Order: sequence, then structure tokens, then C-alpha cells
Amino acid sequence: MDTNELKNTRGSEWRKWDLHCHTPSSYDYQYKAADADELIISKLIENEISVIAITDHFVIDAAIITSIKEKTSEITVFPGVELRTDKGAANIHVILIFPENTDLSTLKSDFEAIMLRSKAKNNDNNDRIYWDYTDIVDFAQTHNALISLHTGKKTNGLDKEITNALEVGQAIKEEYAKTAHIFEIGQVCDIESYNQI
Repeated sequence: MDTNELKNTRGSEWRKWDLHCHTPSSYDYQYKAADADELIISKLIENEISVIAITDHFVIDAAIITSIKEKTSEITVFPGVELRTDKGAANIHVILIFPENTDLSTLKSDFEAIMLRSKAKNNDNNDRIYWDYTDIVDFAQTHNALISLHTGKKTNGLDKEITNALEVGQAIKEEYAKTAHIFEIGQVCDIESYNQI
């Protein structure tokens, strides 16, 4: 039996993924030294992470994404971006995860032209910038991206920012649920809440 046949008979395997990974390109990333990429890769390998999405705040840095891809063949890298919306609350975080084979130059150009220059509110200040959720969804759809939301007790999450106390809050959450592909939670105990509610 050759190696290819053996690969196909192994069945399912568990893999660790991190679909919310920041780099020094995020304006609020603390460590910005020249060896940052190598340290990120080292920590990912040390923790047996096989797939990541680089989701820097408000920027798609094609150079950093390419650099990380070129420095490791052990990790699959998806381009992404983390945005902020005011739909239903002041500060809900939304992550877009694009296909692995996306043309980074085109994606970066489109993001800068459409999302930063045309659609962003307060685009001159990273502490104040945000987007209309509909614009985020439109950009995601036209660029084949998955939409991931902070949820549960996670900071800037849907459940932390919008309560179920009023029916309008529940209606807003339902609208998010119709467009999101992934609900990212920060604590295992949040899974039980989602199973119950």
C-alpha cells in the first residue's frame, strides 16, 4: 500500500484552528518588533495549531499574510479582517474570513477602496471607526467570506452588548444569526447557554 492510499484510509482527524489571529498590523497589537512573524509562527506550532485566519483590526495587510504563509508550510493561512459595527449596540465585533486562495492584492485594494475609503464611518480614527452591518455583509458576500461574530460573554460580543430583555434585542440577534456563519465564543460555559436558548 502506498502513502497516498494510507492517507485516505485514516478517517477523521482532530485539528486545532485559530480563526481569530492578530499580527503587528493591528493598530493595538503590542509587540511590533521585526521578529514578530517568527514568534507568532513558533507559538502556533508549539500549540499544534494547523490553520489560522489573520484577522487584524481594520486592515488587510497582504505583506504580513504573505510573509507568514511563506515562513511556514505547517500552517494553512486564511486572510481575514476584524471590523466593528453599531448594529444594535455601540461596538459589536465582526470577523470576515476569506478563502485561502484569495488574490491578496485584489482583496487589499478592494477593502481599502470600498470598506475604508467609501463605507467606513470615522475612518480617520481607529478608536472610533465602524461600519454599517449591511455593508460588512455585502463585502463578505462579494468576496466569498465567512462571517464570524463575537458572542457569548466575549468582549464586544453580541450577547454581552445586546440583551434578550427586550424583544427588539432578540429581533436584532435573529438578523445577525441569518447572516453569520460562525458564532465565536470565549468560554466553554457559553456553549451550554446557546444549547438552552
